[in-house]
Amino acid sequence: ALLNTDLVRSNDELDAFAYVAGHDLKEPLRGIHKHAHQLLKDAEDNHASADQSRVRLDAMLRLTVRMDSLLDALLHFSRVGRLLLEREQVPLDELLADALDSLGARIEESRVDMRVPRALPVVHCDRVRMREIFANLVANAAKYNDKSERWVEVGYVDPADAPRSTDAVGDADKPVGERVFYVRDNGIGIEERHHDRVFMMFKRLHARDAFGGGSGAGLAIVKKLVEQHHGAIWFESAIGVGTTFYFTLGNPVAEAGPADE
Repeated sequence: ALLNTDLVRSNDELDAFAYVAGHDLKEPLRGIHKHAHQLLKDAEDNHASADQSRVRLDAMLRLTVRMDSLLDALLHFSRVGRLLLEREQVPLDELLADALDSLGARIEESRVDMRVPRALPVVHCDRVRMREIFANLVANAAKYNDKSERWVEVGYVDPADAPRSTDAVGDADKPVGERVFYVRDNGIGIEERHHDRVFMMFKRLHARDAFGGGSGAGLAIVKKLVEQHHGAIWFESAIGVGTTFYFTLGNPVAEAGPADE
């Protein structure tokens, strides 16, 4: 059954890759072709001014940067699924600090107040992948926020205290006693009509250059990393109030940490 599940998941990912190759990656290519064709035509007719040519060249450079970003995200997404987990006892407080340090200027520029209500536990997980889960979720929370005072909170709750959603993706059956981790923000929220697209590859929910742009791959990567841990991820959101992403890591064997306050 597990093999069949992995096979279905791999086929779904291949379908997503085919869509990206057939649509998302072709879009910047069409733009580059259009501007290059117009530059060539203008040169032949001697109609283009220096300013017009500069605008077209700037657009071509912007499109090449976007395509490079899409390809990098696609390659990273494909590598994530091929590597085996290396579980170990990981202090999440240290790991979160490391993830925030890697975000560096992005957090500082966003003027985000990072909140951790209580000490995070030590968990049995893959250190590198867990750091990437935190980094992507925190970066996403900091990015989609238009408040004058912005905050992002990272913590955990017991399963009984965590709202569950029928939209959760990942393993459905949760071991008793497993902690539910969360990353919460006071950002713009996610419209209900977009809820089924949140974890899809390259599916940005806003205009391409809004909120700093990006490839739209971050949450798809987080979903894949959580599923590698045999966990699940879901979210609650309210427009203008904020969003909370919840996730579990599965297999809480050898989990240890501070007692719940």
